[in-house]
Amino acid sequence: MNELVLLITLFLALCFLRVPIAFAMTGASLVTIVQLGLDPVQIPSQMMRGLNLFPLLAVPLYILAGEIMNRSDLTDRLMGLARAIVGGVRGSLAQINILTSMLLGGVSGSSTADAAGIGSVMIPAMTKAGYTRSFAVVITAMSSTMGNIIPPSIFMIVYGALSGVSIGALFLGGAIPGLLIGLSQMGMTAWLARKHDFPSEPRMNPGERFTAFRRSALAVGIPFVVVGGIATGIMSPTEAAAALVIYAMIVSIFIYRSLSVRQLPSVLKNAAYQASLPLFTIASASIFGWLVGYLRGPDYIVQLITAWTDSPLLIVLLLIGFLLIMGTFLSEIATIIIFMPVIQRLGDLAQMDPVHLGVLVVMTLCLGLITPPYGICLLIAAQIGEIPLAKALKDAMGFFVLFILVIALLLFVPELVLLLPELLLGR
Repeated sequence: MNELVLLITLFLALCFLRVPIAFAMTGASLVTIVQLGLDPVQIPSQMMRGLNLFPLLAVPLYILAGEIMNRSDLTDRLMGLARAIVGGVRGSLAQINILTSMLLGGVSGSSTADAAGIGSVMIPAMTKAGYTRSFAVVITAMSSTMGNIIPPSIFMIVYGALSGVSIGALFLGGAIPGLLIGLSQMGMTAWLARKHDFPSEPRMNPGERFTAFRRSALAVGIPFVVVGGIATGIMSPTEAAAALVIYAMIVSIFIYRSLSVRQLPSVLKNAAYQASLPLFTIASASIFGWLVGYLRGPDYIVQLITAWTDSPLLIVLLLIGFLLIMGTFLSEIATIIIFMPVIQRLGDLAQMDPVHLGVLVVMTLCLGLITPPYGICLLIAAQIGEIPLAKALKDAMGFFVLFILVIALLLFVPELVLLLPELLLGR
């Protein structure tokens, strides 16, 4: 117990000193291993073991596919499609922002990529059109969370790889919840647009709409490569990621011609850098999570919760509350890895379907992307909008509550999560 306290105290102290989380976990683990008298070779050994999972190969592949699409004009084409669908309504730029995130969420699998890619275009455009900077920042950050809910999702890949739950089932289970998040945000925005008299964009004529649909048809087809390949059993999630990279290259280089072969080395270099961040976090969290398990941390947490209640509903609510707290200062991937034993044991006690549990966990952790101090999507959007993070929090509260309500709906109506996996995979 003393060593567990030492591990957690050191980790929190390093985080307080603004040491990057991955290094904080590794440093705290090293000191604790020495204190325990264990062989320090456990650190590289456990790190490599954490990365030695075939499904994790999909992570750099999805990041590469996202980088290809960001460097070409696929994002602009998706924005044009969103403008054709919701342009002309009051608050249309905000609606375009949300709808583009929904479309891009089915392409990149990364919320941070969505926040950076869409935010760099939409935040200046919304500010110029008369929206407040804080509202433009909040809409961008909140809608970007769909990148890790709508399939494909990097969070779901990590969760499925570690838990043994079908990644394909998790992808399909996240489709309807992702749409619910997007539609609820669009509904909230429509209400705010009427209340604050937000401006509207000129409505496209039929010819312009047809052009927008035609220009974006191949980009919109990208999610069907992933979901369709997995649902039909033709491809595994990792194979689907590889197919997505090939598809994105063919479309960007040979059909749209918005990306040249000469740019590929730069694309590969940047994708390798972007992929190194989550993979190093996975490696660091693996040694930290192994130590937490070795020191019986999950046992203490489970005993604490079960001593207080044996109600399945309360157990799940406590788990969601616990993950909400962890997501405020831990990276979401690290939280999944470290607390997977706790998540699975409490899910078993609550008799929850593994896919239902996995989608709820991922959605809860996605809230951590917009909650300080670690709310990385809100930080990215605030930096683009050039405003302090605190200034955006007031506008974010309504959307935050809306997100919680959607999670509650999915908790009490599991069919919204399980419908597509049962229908397409026969679970």
